[in-house]
Amino acid sequence: MTAEKFVLEATTEAPDDKNQTDSGANEMAAPYADTTLTFPTDEGQVQDEWTLDSALHTTVSDSERREEAWIPVMHEAPRYSPFVLECSEGRFELSSNRARLMSPDEVLSHWHTLVVDFFTAPGPGNVLVESASPKYAHVLAKRTLLRNGELTQDMELHPLVRKAIAPGQVMLTYQLMPSQHLNRLKTQFTGSARGFLLHDTVTLLFGLLYCQPKDTTTTLTLHLPKSLVLLCGRNGGLLWSRRYTLSEDHGDDFQISVDAVMADMKQAARDGGFEIQRNIWIEGWSRRPLLPPAAAESFEFMPVTALQCGETTWYSALPGLVGRASGKTSLTALPDRLAARLQPLEKWIWATSLALALMTGAAGWWGHGLADRMEARLQGLVLEKAELESVQTELGAANTLSDEDRETIERGVSMAQTLKNARSATPLADLWNLISQMRPQSCTIQSIEINYEGKTAMIGLEGTVDAGLNQARSLYSEFLSRLNQSGFQIVRQELQLDMDTNYFTLTLKHTAAQ
Repeated sequence: MTAEKFVLEATTEAPDDKNQTDSGANEMAAPYADTTLTFPTDEGQVQDEWTLDSALHTTVSDSERREEAWIPVMHEAPRYSPFVLECSEGRFELSSNRARLMSPDEVLSHWHTLVVDFFTAPGPGNVLVESASPKYAHVLAKRTLLRNGELTQDMELHPLVRKAIAPGQVMLTYQLMPSQHLNRLKTQFTGSARGFLLHDTVTLLFGLLYCQPKDTTTTLTLHLPKSLVLLCGRNGGLLWSRRYTLSEDHGDDFQISVDAVMADMKQAARDGGFEIQRNIWIEGWSRRPLLPPAAAESFEFMPVTALQCGETTWYSALPGLVGRASGKTSLTALPDRLAARLQPLEKWIWATSLALALMTGAAGWWGHGLADRMEARLQGLVLEKAELESVQTELGAANTLSDEDRETIERGVSMAQTLKNARSATPLADLWNLISQMRPQSCTIQSIEINYEGKTAMIGLEGTVDAGLNQARSLYSEFLSRLNQSGFQIVRQELQLDMDTNYFTLTLKHTAAQ
């Protein structure tokens, strides 16, 4: 089965039976523990107070089945790290109980997590490949899909699950994403020195499946404007997945679409021979957190947070869930994933480092004689004071300069400092010659970017390795080893192996000798 995507506009029969839900503990509900929930009305008034357990596992009454059901809204936003959500409605920064509409070109290095809905992309798919090793199944799958016309040059394949089903045969579950859009997002994140997590809706749901009990078959349904994404999994694997494009997000058309989704879900369970034990609805971004009657009967739904964005109130369950998704399912390379996960500990690491530095400094101070150090420091301060007074007398006329003259002088000083830094650092030509000498013959450098920070040069490299898969990995490792031995510090590196091109990116740091 290949990647599938459905546009739901026509009518369909409602399902005959309803999925049963498990009333066991839901690990995803941890951020909402002991939280009071409410059901708002059309006028925005609170109807009743509910506990989380009753909100997640209640079934609506007969009278409520005739009308749309409200998803419970939290009185207070859960505690979560700010993140960015990008969907068909735009790009938003979510923080506490606020949302801010962002510019599409705004730099993303301030944030650590971005969730994007590639709402024009096809849904996840499966492909069977002949491969002795699941590790390289995605490379062979890409070649197969390109040959069959199911993958174009403007799409990028991302593997989700590799499963060996027979000797030499691997079933690969994958998703396709618009490569230009994906590369633009990664470029906007490049300035983040502390790592980042980039999730699309599929990898986010896959990461949340890791929060579910391993012996429970769980379906997660994420609703975003014009889009429904479903993943069904058990024991860390995927049993079924689908993306739907919606014509409407409310009203009769939405009811018809949800009925069709539930019918497909039950048919997939029958065809696959599994029983869905938990069926959870996640409202991702909506102005009115409503569910059709049939959905309210068949789904457990995660409570939403009200987020004020200007004059508009948006509702989303993502603030309490994004931070709980497994990072290893994201679209981000391992070094950035690890750095992002360490970010909450950053202030404690700095505090510990500062304390250790102060303790070390104090020990050294006392060990080498406090009196001698104080006397030397005092003499130094006296000399500095005399020098500053002399300079102040000579430059006293500067106080009469105009603002424009002052700005000109400041720019000149800044330029002089920049030139001084560049002169003290290793020259660009020397860096290029050094890197070229370290480069194996089969490695081709396609682009290089060098930025100076004092005596330190930050170098960005992009290139290819013209060799087979195994040999390319060996040559690339040899290149990294040579760079290390020549005084380059490897800040970030990534190698993408492919049947056509082996592509690498490197970020290096080089500090001039004293």
